[in-house]
Amino acid sequence: MNKEKADEARERGNDCMKQGRATQAFFYYTEAIKLNPSDHRSYSNRSLAFLKIEQHYHALEDAKKAIQLKPNWPKGYFRKGEVEFRTGHYQDAVNSYEKAISLDESDLKLKSALEKAQEEVKKMKAAAIRIPFISIGIGFLIGILLTLADHYLTSKPSLEGYVKLAFVALFGMLGYCGSWMYFYVLTTYHDAMLQPPPEQNDADKKTDKSTDPETSKGKRTKPSQESAKKDKATGEARRRKKTEKT
Repeated sequence: MNKEKADEARERGNDCMKQGRATQAFFYYTEAIKLNPSDHRSYSNRSLAFLKIEQHYHALEDAKKAIQLKPNWPKGYFRKGEVEFRTGHYQDAVNSYEKAISLDESDLKLKSALEKAQEEVKKMKAAAIRIPFISIGIGFLIGILLTLADHYLTSKPSLEGYVKLAFVALFGMLGYCGSWMYFYVLTTYHDAMLQPPPEQNDADKKTDKSTDPETSKGKRTKPSQESAKKDKATGEARRRKKTEKT
C-alpha cells in the first residue's frame, strides 16, 4: 500500500475528469485503487468515470464499494443515486439521495438531485395511469374506423350486430396489451443497463467452477485413482516375477 502515490494517481484522474477525459481518468483511478484499496474516494471517483463512459454496472459497483468502505459518507450514496437516476431507476435514486441527505442536510446539490428524481417518479406514476387509457382509446378508435369502413366501403359488410361490438372491444384489448408491453420493454431495458457485461459473467462462471467443491474433488481424486492403478499393476508384475523365479 502506497498512499502518497495513490493520492497522486487520484489527483491525476481528477484533472482528466475536469478536462472531459473520463476514459483516461478511469485508468488513473484504477491505479490509485491498486495502490490503496481502502480509499473510498478512488472508488467514488471511478464510479463517476464509469458513468461518463456509460458503464453503468461498474459505476454502480464502485459506488456500492465506496459506501461499504465508508457508510457514513454522503457522497457514496449520491454516486449510487446518480447511476440509478441515469438508468431510469428513479425510486431507487430517491432512496439513495434521501440517505445522502440524512447524512448531510446542508448540501443543496443533494436536495436538487432528490427533487429531480421525485419529479421523475411522479411522471412515471402518472404515465402508468394515463398510457393504458390512451392505448385502449386508440384501440377502440381503430376498431370503430375499421367497422365503419366495412359498413360503408364494402358492397356486403362482413361485420353485423354484436360482431361489430366484439370487433371494437378486441382492438381495445389489443391497445391495453400494447401499453402493458410498452412498460415491460421499458423496465427490461432499464434493468439491462445495470446487468454485468458478458465478459464479467464469463469470469464469474470460471471463478465458480474453480471454487466448486465437486469439481475440485474430481480433480483431486483422478490422479489418486490413476496412481492406484499403477501401483496395482506394479504389484502384479512383481508377483509374476517371484512366481517365475520359484
